[in-house]
Amino acid sequence: MLCAEALAQLARPIDDFAARYFRWCQQEITREVAANFPTVRRMPWSGALLFLDFAAECSASEIRDFLSEGIKRFNARGAELAGAAISEEESAAREKFLAYLHPETIIEGRTMSSLRVSPRALAIREAERQRQTTTIFKKKILKEELQRALQPILGEPEDSRGGLQYCLPIGRWYLFTSLDMAGRKQLNFGQWISARRRVDFCPTRLQPAISPLSWLGVHPDTGFDLIQEHEVKEVAATVAALCSQVLQQIPMLLSGLSHQIPEDVDDSSHSPLLHNRKRKIVDGS
Repeated sequence: MLCAEALAQLARPIDDFAARYFRWCQQEITREVAANFPTVRRMPWSGALLFLDFAAECSASEIRDFLSEGIKRFNARGAELAGAAISEEESAAREKFLAYLHPETIIEGRTMSSLRVSPRALAIREAERQRQTTTIFKKKILKEELQRALQPILGEPEDSRGGLQYCLPIGRWYLFTSLDMAGRKQLNFGQWISARRRVDFCPTRLQPAISPLSWLGVHPDTGFDLIQEHEVKEVAATVAALCSQVLQQIPMLLSGLSHQIPEDVDDSSHSPLLHNRKRKIVDGS
């Protein structure tokens, strides 16, 4: 099967999934705001702390508008299918957050933009400076705790190089879970659903990424940069609980969705090497 044929098969499932995922995100936002952000508060990330500081200065309606704008931007197709365009109020809420994130100050008559840092993040760094805590520890400690917490939910990892990679078969689909510890952050966490186990140049995902901060409209990615050594076990339990939450929604998200795409798909038309060759031909080189 050619990659183009596989993608044509997935057109309807991708749309159905995008619409269902968007409606679920809307429900999650309502619950999160009503409960005073329990999910975001569990995220050891400087950006999450900054969002909570911002939320404390806003009305509930402004925060709902900000989060709603986020899920519409992160899942544009789902929002389009729902007929939910970004409103003026939602755009204004995002602009207010950006202004909060980059406060302006006047220095020697010149307006300068700075990057705000949450006082709680500064407090952790100060405690670290005084050797009362630390965010520097062996990655192996975090990896082992994550693997232990995720084993009852996702089984054994398929790959443990640079982090942990899981692939869980669910009917004709596969739920991938990526826990990356090789980047600038201590941990980057995301999941996605694909029609195939094989990872190549033919994109058969239903959604680019599923992660807590994304489904809440806070940020398209979920990463942690403020994990303190004494919190490692708690963070692993949080990640396991969030993975379990996604698994609980899988029957609703995938109900009635099917495909007949084989594992072996001709992905040559999507290979970067082919596109580079075409570019050279067009450029005459």
